[in-house]
Amino acid sequence: MVKKIKETPCQRCGCNITYKTNKPNHCKICRPIFKKEYIKQWEKKNPDKLKKRQDRFKKNNPEKIKEYFKKYSKSEKGIRARKRRQHLPKYVEYAKYCSSLRRSRLRKIIHKFTYKDWLLMRKKTKGICPLCGKNVGLEKISLDHIYPISKADEGRIYTIDDVQPLCIRCNTKKNDKVIKNEIF
Repeated sequence: MVKKIKETPCQRCGCNITYKTNKPNHCKICRPIFKKEYIKQWEKKNPDKLKKRQDRFKKNNPEKIKEYFKKYSKSEKGIRARKRRQHLPKYVEYAKYCSSLRRSRLRKIIHKFTYKDWLLMRKKTKGICPLCGKNVGLEKISLDHIYPISKADEGRIYTIDDVQPLCIRCNTKKNDKVIKNEIF
């Protein structure tokens, strides 16, 4: 038995689709577009189901998510997003904080204080460097380890009392010396 070739119009663009058995609704070009539109509509109608599905996926696939973010951060879209964020003052502050934590992690050093603790300590300075006494503004106050990370032993634990807020100039001038400011 020979199957007949039939034709039907695409519901999206109207071009003719040839088929033998199952009647398709969309041509090969329109099918992925229709699928995306359908998924978006479903996500709008079912936000709670979508959230549950996403949470389940995150819980069961942490490695896949890590890989995805590594690829995304190196992609053109990820680089553009990072550049957009870099101009926000809050992002710059947080990036500096994360940079010091990353250096600490590489040397197996532990920070026993949070970003909020650091912000409170920095806010107490009111933008004035405790070492040189100049008013530089809150955004130019940087985190300084009283006992430098470069000289710290592996596994050293830093508390909020082991760091101090200094202006960038004083922090770089201090370099790897142990200088404790009496104010903090």
